[in-house]
Amino acid sequence: MTKPAVPPADPRLRTVEAMLDVLDAWDGAGRAAARVTVAPVRRPKAVTPIALRPLPPESWPALRAPAATLTPPAGRSHDPAAKGPPATAVAVFGLQPDALRTAVAGIADRLRNAPDFAPLFLTDAADHAVFRRHGYIAQYFPPALTAPGLPHENFRDRLTLAWKKWNVRALIDLSAPGWLEPRIAGLALAEPRTTRTSEDQKWERPFAEPVRPPTPDIAALRAEYEFRGLDREPDTFALYRIIGNDLYPRHGRGQSVRSVRFILENEPLLRGVTRRWVINRIVDPDDEKAVLAILDAAGESYLRIPFVMAEYAAIDWDFEGFDRPDYLMAERYRLMSERYRMRAEARVRRLKNNYLVNNNGARNLALRDGRRLAKWVLPWDGNCFLTAEAWDGITRTVTASPYLKYFTVPMARITDNAALTVPGFAPLATEEPQILFRRDAAEEFDERFPYGRRPKVELLVRLGVAGGWDIARDDAWDLPRPQLSPEASAVGTAGWVARLSSGMADLEAASKTGQTGREVARNEAVIGTLDALDAAVLRQNCDPKRLVAYDEDAIAALGLASPGSAAAGWLDALRAAAEAALASGPYSVLDKTSVAPSGDRQDYWHPAPYWWPNPATADGLPYVRRDGERVPGTILYEPGSEAYDRTRLQRMFDETTILSLAFRATGDVRYGVHAARLVRTWFVDPGTRMNPHLAFAQVHPGHSEITGFGVIEMKDLYFLLDAVRILERAGAMDAAATAAFRAWLEEYLVWLRTSPQGTAERPGRNNHGTCYDLQLGAIAAWLGDVPVLLEMLRRVRSRLLDQFAADGSQPEELKRTQSQHYAAFNLQSWLNLARLAESCGVDLFAFEGKDGRSLRRGLDWLLPLLSAPSWPWPQAEAFDRDRRLPLTYAYLARFGRLPAGVTPASIPPPSALKPLFFPHDGIQPFWMLGLPIPEAHATARRLAG
Repeated sequence: MTKPAVPPADPRLRTVEAMLDVLDAWDGAGRAAARVTVAPVRRPKAVTPIALRPLPPESWPALRAPAATLTPPAGRSHDPAAKGPPATAVAVFGLQPDALRTAVAGIADRLRNAPDFAPLFLTDAADHAVFRRHGYIAQYFPPALTAPGLPHENFRDRLTLAWKKWNVRALIDLSAPGWLEPRIAGLALAEPRTTRTSEDQKWERPFAEPVRPPTPDIAALRAEYEFRGLDREPDTFALYRIIGNDLYPRHGRGQSVRSVRFILENEPLLRGVTRRWVINRIVDPDDEKAVLAILDAAGESYLRIPFVMAEYAAIDWDFEGFDRPDYLMAERYRLMSERYRMRAEARVRRLKNNYLVNNNGARNLALRDGRRLAKWVLPWDGNCFLTAEAWDGITRTVTASPYLKYFTVPMARITDNAALTVPGFAPLATEEPQILFRRDAAEEFDERFPYGRRPKVELLVRLGVAGGWDIARDDAWDLPRPQLSPEASAVGTAGWVARLSSGMADLEAASKTGQTGREVARNEAVIGTLDALDAAVLRQNCDPKRLVAYDEDAIAALGLASPGSAAAGWLDALRAAAEAALASGPYSVLDKTSVAPSGDRQDYWHPAPYWWPNPATADGLPYVRRDGERVPGTILYEPGSEAYDRTRLQRMFDETTILSLAFRATGDVRYGVHAARLVRTWFVDPGTRMNPHLAFAQVHPGHSEITGFGVIEMKDLYFLLDAVRILERAGAMDAAATAAFRAWLEEYLVWLRTSPQGTAERPGRNNHGTCYDLQLGAIAAWLGDVPVLLEMLRRVRSRLLDQFAADGSQPEELKRTQSQHYAAFNLQSWLNLARLAESCGVDLFAFEGKDGRSLRRGLDWLLPLLSAPSWPWPQAEAFDRDRRLPLTYAYLARFGRLPAGVTPASIPPPSALKPLFFPHDGIQPFWMLGLPIPEAHATARRLAG
C-alpha cells in the first residue's frame, strides 16, 4: 500500500514518522506493513512531497532485537520466571500533542496488522486521553524526573522500575530527537542471568511464607503512648550516622571521608535534631584520623568504637550451619557456582565480619545512647543524607502518628551526590529502609547477623515489614529467620532518606543487575579485607626462621646438661645417632634399581604398598587393594626396598635432622657439613636432585584414575625444614644452596596445590588429609607464604571437626585393619599440626565444635585405650605401646594433668624415654626436644602424690 506524502507540521512529528517508517521496514523480515498515515488536522493546500530520511536501524532499539545501550550484555537475559506477557516499551517523551497522537496511532496500526507485542507507553505528557482512547497503559514521568537540568538518576530509576514491573523485553524510542539517549546512556535494563547450579539449589533453605503482623490496635497503642507520658514530651530526635571501613570493591576508596564532608557541607539544619556520629572500628589509623579531624573541626559530637587487633586476632572461624564440617573440601562445594562459593566463604568468616564491620553492634550503641537524648532515635548508616523536604516529610508523619514505636524510612540510591543539592529533588525511594525508633521501643538489632546477610533486614522481618527480603532465598548456612515481634503492629512508614554514592557507580543500579553486583562486590570486599587482617596477624607471629618441630631452648640445654641427667642421656644418644649418620649417605633418587614409569631417573618412584596383582586376570591388571598387607619392597629398610625411593627419602629426612640437632647441641661442624651435603644431594644439585613432584608415588598399576595417596610420603618435610633452618643460620648451607632449596620448595608447593595428585589428596578425610596439610603448612611457614598458610589453618579447623566424632574417636581410622596404628598415627600428626600452628600464634587446642569435638577430646578418647591391655578394633600387626608417650607428654605439657583413665604411675621418667621410633609411626627423631619434658614429668609426679 502506497502512503501519501504529507509534510509534518512539526519537526518532531517528522522524526516520529521516520521512526515508524523504519519500524515498517523491519517488520516481517523486510516486508512493508500496510498502515494508515495519520496527518496533522490542518493540511496545507499545496502538497509538497518531502523526502523523509529514515533513521538507521542500529541507532535505536527496535522490537525484536534491542540495540545500542539497551542490548542485554553477554550473560544477561530477561527473567524467564516473570509473570504475564512481555511488554514492549514505547518512549514518547518531549512530543507536542500532534506528534504524540501520530506516534500512538502508528503503534495502534501496527497492532492491527501484527499483534505480537503489548505496548507500554513511557511519557512525560500530562494529558493521557490519547492513551485511554486506545486502551493503552501509560507510565507517567512527572516534571520532577524529566525537567531540563535535573540529574538523570531518578529518571533512570523510574525507568528501571517500570521495566521490571511490566516485564519489558524491548524499547521503541519515538521521543523528540536527543531526548532519551542522554538519560539512559550506558543503562543495561536486562537482568543478569544468575547461574544457579543444582548444587547451589541444594544449599538453599526451603521457602517459607512471611508471617504478617496483626492489624494494629490503634486505641491500645494510643493508650500506651499516653500512659507512658510520651504525649507530654516534645518530639525531639537523635540522629546518628555510623562511619565504618571503606570495603573495596564494594565502596570506593575514601568514600567515608567524602560522605562525611558532603553531609557537613550540604545537609541543612534539621529542626529538633541532635546530630551525632559513631566511628565504628575503622582499621586504618589514617582513615580514622581523617574522619575525626573533619568532625572535630566542625564541632560535631561522636562516639568511637576502636578496632583492637588483639581482640580481632582472638576471633576464630565459624563452620556451623553446613551439613558437614569439611564442606570446604567436599565435592559439593566444588560444584557450587562462584557466586555461591563466595557466600559460603563469607559465612565461615561470620564472627570476624561481625567484629570488623559491627553493623548491628554500632546501631545498638547509637540506639542506647540516643534513648537518653531524645524521644526518637535514628541509628542510621553513615551514607544517609536528609534534604529539608525529606526531613519535613519524615517529621510530619512521625508527629502525626506518635503512638507508633517504629517507622521505616525508605532509601533512595544516589549515584551523583550533587543531585541532592538541586531544589525540589525528590527521588524514588525503593531501597532497604532505615529504621526510626521511639525511645521506649523494646526491639534492638541482633548482633549475630553479619554484614552482607541482612543484618538490618533481620529486624525488619521481626517487625513484619514487607519487602524484597520476603521472597529472597536463604542459604542453608544462614542464621534462621526470627519470629515476629510482639511490637510488629506498631510500625509505620515515613518519608524518605537519600543513600549517598558508594563511589562505585556501576554497582548503584536499582535493578537485579545492581543488586547482584553489589552482593558479589560486598562478599569480595569482606573476604579480602578479613583475609588481609588475618595475614597481618599471622605475619606478626610467624617468623620463617623460627623452629617449628623442635624447641630452641631444649636443644641448647643439651650442651649444659649435668652428668646423669635425662638431658645428658639424650645428648649421648644424639651423638651416637649422628656418628652413625656420618657413615652413610648422601642419598639420591638416582640410586634406585628401577625407574619411574616416566623413564626419568630423577622422578621419585614408589608403588602403592597395599595394591597387589589381580589374581583373577592373566596379566594381574588392574591391581587390587589388600589393606594392611604391604607389597614386598614397600616396607621401610626391608630387602627389595632399594628398588624404589621411599627408604632413601626417609633416611635422608631422619639423618639430616639428627645431624643438624647434634650440630646445634654440640657445635661439631662435621655434623653440619654432612647434613648440608644430604640436603644438597637430594634437593639442590642438578645432577642428583629429585624432581619437585610426587607424580609417581604410590602408583596403582592398571588404574587410569589418579590418586593422591603418595603425597603422604613427603610428610616428614615438617621436621626436616627445622634441620635446614639450623644449617642455614649456622652458615653450613651457603646462600646459593639455600636459594636453590627455596626454589625447589616453591616449585613443589605449586605442584602440591595444583596437581591432580595434590588436589585429590587435599580433601582426604583421614590421616592422608592431615598429613597433606602438615607438609603444605610446614613449607608455607618456611617460605613465609602467609596466604597459603592462612588457607591451611582455616582448612584444618574444618578438617578437625570432620575427622573426630563428638566422643573423640576417629571413625575413618577405626575402619582400617591397622586401626590402632592409624588412630595413633593420625593423632600424632594432629599434634604436629598443632605445634606448627602454635609457632604462628594459632592455638588449635582452643578450637572446638559446638558439640565439643576437639583435639583435647581426641586425646581424652585415645590415650586411655592405648594404655589399656587390649584394643577393641582390628589391629593386624604388633603395636608399639610406647607410641602413647609422645601423645601423653604433649597432653601433660598442654593441660597440666592426665586424661581420665591414665595413671601417673604409667608414665616413665624422662631418662627412660625412647628417642627414636619407626618412621612409619609419624614421630620425629628425638621428639622430646620439641616438648617441655622435665616440667611435664614433674607435673605427673605431683599428680602421683
